[in-house]
Amino acid sequence: MRASYPTHVQLLSLFREGHALTQAEMTDRLPIESKRQARRLVEKLKGEGLPVEESFRGRKKEYRLPPEEWQAGAKLDLTEREALALMLAAGAAESGIGAAPLEEALGEAVRKLVEGLPRAVSTFEPSSLLDQLHFGEAASVDVSPEVFMGLVGALSNRRSIEIDYYSASSDTLYEGRQVDPWGLAVRGDAWLCVANDHRSGERRDFNLTRIEDLRPRWPESNGGDYQIPEEFDLEIYFAGRFESLDAEKAYEVRLLVEPGAAPYFRSKEYHPTQMTREEEREDGRIIVTYDVSGLEEIASFVRSWGTSVKVLHPPELAGRIAEEARAVAARYEDSGPG
Repeated sequence: MRASYPTHVQLLSLFREGHALTQAEMTDRLPIESKRQARRLVEKLKGEGLPVEESFRGRKKEYRLPPEEWQAGAKLDLTEREALALMLAAGAAESGIGAAPLEEALGEAVRKLVEGLPRAVSTFEPSSLLDQLHFGEAASVDVSPEVFMGLVGALSNRRSIEIDYYSASSDTLYEGRQVDPWGLAVRGDAWLCVANDHRSGERRDFNLTRIEDLRPRWPESNGGDYQIPEEFDLEIYFAGRFESLDAEKAYEVRLLVEPGAAPYFRSKEYHPTQMTREEEREDGRIIVTYDVSGLEEIASFVRSWGTSVKVLHPPELAGRIAEEARAVAARYEDSGPG
């Protein structure tokens, strides 16, 4: 038995193809039996905010979408597994990157993707399945859509830009900082732009939430202002890193790992600089060290281990983790019975 799209989605698909239909024509082309059902479908689409227009063809009322709502091209021709894989990827993207740039547009794109999948598959019904999947929710990331689109345009056209950037490490707003974008990435709860920084002459990561404005370095340029080195690989660049934005200082981090977590550190290298020392302890605990740039990401790593890991050095990292733990404990102590 083959499941199909809900009838209102099938009607929307016909409207998006540019069809103008009377109620009688809807009953002929859809799995419905009466004009009353046709009217209900139209009202459902209107209730979802679709601009369904009405006009008369002779004495019969017909319904359509305005031309700007039409969608050209054929439906996606996918196998069931391909359709399911694409739905899972779209759903994970919609929830997994939280309040991402263009979040509203992403939600609309997911809806259109579902509508564009084959109308019938044998093992699942796309539009209802999407409502039965849960991917969790990422932390909110307040990135300006204008900044995001500006970076995408600069990256795509290799256009040098100037950014007004707030550096948290120095508590300074750098206006007109000249950069060449090399890539965009999500790291933890942050959207980053990897770029060649003309001020330092080095490759740096810039947090998109700290970019207050951007503009072309040369307004008359059509692009092609720089080239990304062929050997640069974004995946390799981020592989195995504990790094903090705006980091100007290197740290040696020493962690005391409890016996229950020690096997994980023995069997897995969480960072290329990881070193494990066991010979100095007889209680089953081990000491693990890392050489890192900045403390932001290593702090997140330490928090993920809870009480299984304790920071021995540096003091500023140990203090940060302790302060956060006290703040969490205080929240529970202050809470009432509710």
